[in-house]
Amino acid sequence: MVSITALLIRSLKHAPPAKRLPELPELVLVQIARHLLIDSPGSGGTARLGPIQRQLLPLMAVCRLWRNAAAPMYYSDAYLDLSIPAREHAAAQHVDRIVELGYARFVQRLRIGLMPSVFADRTQLAYLRDVLIPGRFVRARTLIVCLEGTQWDHIAKADGARDVCQLLVQTAPTATGLVFASQFAASLHRDSDALALLQSLEQGKRELSVLVTPATAYSAVREMQVPSGLVRLDVSADAFSSSVLVELLSRNAQTLQAVDLAHLTVVQLGLLCSKAAVFPRLRRLKWSMLVDTEVNRIALGGETPFPSLTSLTATNLYPFADSTLLLGCALTLRHLSLAVDEPMLEQLASAGALAAGTYPQLQSLKMHHVSHSIRPIPERLFSQVCNMARGASTVFTSMFGTDTNQAIELMATSASVRHLRIPGQHLDLKQFALVARLYPNLESAFFHFSESFDCSHVNALRDSGVRRMLASVRIVSKITLLELNSPVHGRYCPTCTGEGAVLLAAFLPQLQDIRIHVAARNVCRTVFDSLVRAHKRSVYKARPHVRRLRLNVIAEGMHLKNY
Repeated sequence: MVSITALLIRSLKHAPPAKRLPELPELVLVQIARHLLIDSPGSGGTARLGPIQRQLLPLMAVCRLWRNAAAPMYYSDAYLDLSIPAREHAAAQHVDRIVELGYARFVQRLRIGLMPSVFADRTQLAYLRDVLIPGRFVRARTLIVCLEGTQWDHIAKADGARDVCQLLVQTAPTATGLVFASQFAASLHRDSDALALLQSLEQGKRELSVLVTPATAYSAVREMQVPSGLVRLDVSADAFSSSVLVELLSRNAQTLQAVDLAHLTVVQLGLLCSKAAVFPRLRRLKWSMLVDTEVNRIALGGETPFPSLTSLTATNLYPFADSTLLLGCALTLRHLSLAVDEPMLEQLASAGALAAGTYPQLQSLKMHHVSHSIRPIPERLFSQVCNMARGASTVFTSMFGTDTNQAIELMATSASVRHLRIPGQHLDLKQFALVARLYPNLESAFFHFSESFDCSHVNALRDSGVRRMLASVRIVSKITLLELNSPVHGRYCPTCTGEGAVLLAAFLPQLQDIRIHVAARNVCRTVFDSLVRAHKRSVYKARPHVRRLRLNVIAEGMHLKNY
């Protein structure tokens, strides 16, 4: 692979002087992003500056434009990941180099991964002290503390525990967010001085996240130490006793604006919702259930809604046997994301929770179908979901098993929908044209390939056939981003996937980006190459936007781009 530095130097040599500097920041960002996304899978698109590639250092050191313009623009949510210890002296030298390049002043999220040996080894503790110089990461808003490895029991016995905690207190004094693993507190519980320092680290924090390991219960360590003044709380409820969870929520009820609770029991969630009125500022509520809620559908009880709730997310089945929570917040909800099944939809429909106009401020709707059988969602329920989403700008409905033609017939025409994601539907060219007609202001779309884009269809389309199709089919659409799931059936042809995607792109004159999601990493390069070849075919010469497309192929742990 051509080095990133070589690509940049080549661009600078061949670009006209007038365009040399304006194009440099974008190109720098593109290449850095490509490098980071390939080498740091699972980062969710957030930049991770781990070990800096040797080929990047000379460029970053001399590129004033990178330090002053490109870096702060790309690293707006800058994330620095430090693991201590690294190779001998590597951690300190690595951070010194980052500081020299001017990167430390952009860091906003600082993750520190500590091996247990740091607490007992004075040499490694000295490395940590060299790295975490007070005032170095002055803009860090979130401090993330994690223990790496498995042997934590001896940490509290080590003399270095207090020193480590003291360093953490001094590292990011202005940070308002704290994330730490529960085993960190559990390992310190025998050292009152170290635990007191950890508690002082929590003071002044407005956001708290607790990463829980199955073997460690946070409540067993800190039942009497409940922080207050939080605006964001992100915890796993199974790490708390119910009394501690209630105290944690109650003590912060007047300030909390966002709550993300994982592994809730039905009783805990019911208790939270029954006290909705005491959370006057809560805007975002997200939960996942600890138990299988299929057999634990209970009535919510109480009809007091959350006064300011604008976003509701349930990552697994909505557990209640009534619609009190939804209907109580119907006038304020802007973002709604639910995992649903047929019994739940039946209940919501009978209560009027799916009726058109129920949520006048709804901007984003996500309905994920969780089915325990192959039986599709009934048409009348699918129709109600479509009507419910009529006023939203972003719609995600994965109603697997629903016939595509019937689904299109049931979709409600809407001029407000700008982003449509229907991964459960397999569209061909004519069906996509119908969808584009239903949503005239669509800007992005995501769906599955249908068999019409399989090799049995695309290989038969020579240049003459493509010209005939381009002349006979017309799609009126404003789409600029097209995301496609590759076919998953037995006759799947990676090479033809690119041909089909570009053929579809030819009908969309305003299209700028194509992103193809593939299930297997071993076909990622094949699909990408087929995209590149297809968009250069002479048959598309009359459609100049095809040549300018940005092509992306996304697989697990891999992200290929062509700009």
